[in-house]
Amino acid sequence: MGPQREVLSRFARGEFKLIRPKLIPYYRDVYDDLFRIHQLAQTYTDSLTAVLQLYLNMSSNQTGEVVKLLTMITLITTPMMMIGTWYGMNFSFMPELKSSHGYTLALSVMVASTLGTYIYFKRKKWL
Repeated sequence: MGPQREVLSRFARGEFKLIRPKLIPYYRDVYDDLFRIHQLAQTYTDSLTAVLQLYLNMSSNQTGEVVKLLTMITLITTPMMMIGTWYGMNFSFMPELKSSHGYTLALSVMVASTLGTYIYFKRKKWL
């Protein structure tokens, strides 16, 4: 709209000899209307830009919450996975395998470490 506004502005000021003086008020009217339309379009553009930024911020915030939840789940289950992986190795010289309380002890450590991690995150208000 910028070039059209400039040309209509020159028409409205009567810069061209071919424009009859009695038509200049009509060109001013058209120029004023075009100026208002341009201002309205600029306002709509600014409003839409603000709405888009708001949407992107909300989307980013939701993504951050999902990542936070997945991180917490990973951190809570990591001790169990590490202990389970340790006992999943095929070593024949693991003293706790021969113990009658080895299974109970490993399970207790898994549950305690998982609960400890969960309680820690609850106290920090991360969950």
